[in-house]
Amino acid sequence: MVNPAYPALDWAFSKSATTTDGAAANPMTFYNDKVGTGYNWLASPNATLWGEAKTLNDPCPPGYRVPETGAWEDLISGRQYIDGVSVWDGTNYGMTYTHGEQTAWYPAQGYRNYSSGAIVGLRSSTGGSGAYWSAETSSVKSYYLFFRSKLSSSGSINNELDMNRSYGYTVRCCKE
Repeated sequence: MVNPAYPALDWAFSKSATTTDGAAANPMTFYNDKVGTGYNWLASPNATLWGEAKTLNDPCPPGYRVPETGAWEDLISGRQYIDGVSVWDGTNYGMTYTHGEQTAWYPAQGYRNYSSGAIVGLRSSTGGSGAYWSAETSSVKSYYLFFRSKLSSSGSINNELDMNRSYGYTVRCCKE
C-alpha cells in the first residue's frame, strides 16, 4: 500500500518493456510488453537474472536466493495438498507447510496481472490464491509455485507451471 500523503509515489502501469536499469530507476512502475517478448517486462528477455547461485539481480537479501521448484516438491501429491504436510487455511487465506518440527506460512496474497497491473487472486470466488516465483526458466517463461483453495484442472497446488515473466508474483527466499 502506498502512503496517500505522497501522491508522487503512486503505482504506475506501463505497457512497454524496459531494461534492468530502467526498472531500478522506476520501482513504482509495473512493466509489461506484449509485443515480441512473450509478455516479458524486459526489452531483451534474460533467463539468467536469478539462478541456482546468487546473482546481482536476485531480489533476496545476502545469504538467501530465489528457490528452485524442487524446494516445494514435498508439498504436493498429484497437484493436491498432503495431509499433515501442506494444508489450506480458509480462515487466514493461505497454506501452512509442515516439515519435521518446523512450519512455514504461505499467504494467498494474490498477484499482479500482466495485462493490467491489477492485483487479482485475493479472497474472491476462488477463496484466494498464492503464486511464488522460482529460479527456474523455460524459454521466455519462468516456473512458479501456485496454490488455491478450490480444485481446478491444474489442481489446488502445483509447482510445475510456467508463466509469462510479466506477472507480478511473490518471491519466497530460501537460504543459500
